[in-house]
Amino acid sequence: MIIGTAGDKAVLKLRAEMTDTYEDLELMVPVTVDADIEVDPHGVCNVIATIFVGDDEEGYEVKVPLEHVVDALIEEYRDTYAFNQLYIVAHELSRQAERLRAVGGTIEDSTIAVSDLFNIPDD
Repeated sequence: MIIGTAGDKAVLKLRAEMTDTYEDLELMVPVTVDADIEVDPHGVCNVIATIFVGDDEEGYEVKVPLEHVVDALIEEYRDTYAFNQLYIVAHELSRQAERLRAVGGTIEDSTIAVSDLFNIPDD
């Protein structure tokens, strides 16, 4: 199995060799992945990947708690003693957290948000 890209889409390429006839079969399927992060009503932060195969409009959703992703990173790098990679990932997550806070603050302080909060009619 090979996953590559074709333009702006990922391509899943499966290859099977038939031992009886010595013929190859190659199947190329366009795959699009949409990634998102959301916090559910219970306060659990989830990484969500929606995978679209071909022209499928529904997609297949995979939801993984962010805590599990971080646990897996810790286990991976603990075994290899690559603590530097943990620092790099932690730095990037902190940087993105600050970015989210800055944008959230800008939106919160905007005139539209204030007028919505106090039900001020548009003139």
